[in-house]
Amino acid sequence: DENPLTNQILVFEEKEREENKNRVLSMVAAKAKELGIREEWLKRFTPQTRWWNKTAKTAEVTLAIEHELKELLEKQKEVDQAKAMLEEKKTMLHDKCDILNMSYGLSTPVNFDDIAGGLMALDFSSASKRLEEIFAQRLEIETAAKQVEEEKETPQIVEEPLIEQSKTVTIIIKGDGVRKLDSIKNYLDVNNIEYSII
Repeated sequence: DENPLTNQILVFEEKEREENKNRVLSMVAAKAKELGIREEWLKRFTPQTRWWNKTAKTAEVTLAIEHELKELLEKQKEVDQAKAMLEEKKTMLHDKCDILNMSYGLSTPVNFDDIAGGLMALDFSSASKRLEEIFAQRLEIETAAKQVEEEKETPQIVEEPLIEQSKTVTIIIKGDGVRKLDSIKNYLDVNNIEYSII
């Protein structure tokens, strides 16, 4: 017992609503393009369904769209600015790392990519100080390692000046020096130095 006229009216109203919706979406797209809102940001925008109601006034809808899109544009700019500042910070820290690598002349240079994560979490001033600390620590480690290596390579032989009283000197030979024990004994024998191996 359906009324064909009512159905026609409903179909007409639905068609009109769909046309209004498409018109509003076109207005949104045009305004977004005009303002310079990028596609990935426009996808976050949800138009209000009341904008394509029969009673919606075009002038009010236009103002509402502009207002909301300008807010979206501000968010886009804030994020862009934050990303640019982060990129600038990364570049500056990377450059500083390169300069420190040149000035410290470490045998194993510091690779910025290996430490970037920890540095980028800090503000620039703290990150800059931390970078200097990393280089100072690395230099300390390398210097200590070189000293250990040099001590291994050259056994320490201390010649005492000849004094009337005999003096006992204990020499401790470590590391690779132990393999050179025969040449040390020969040196002691050639120089008439009494010794005992404990």
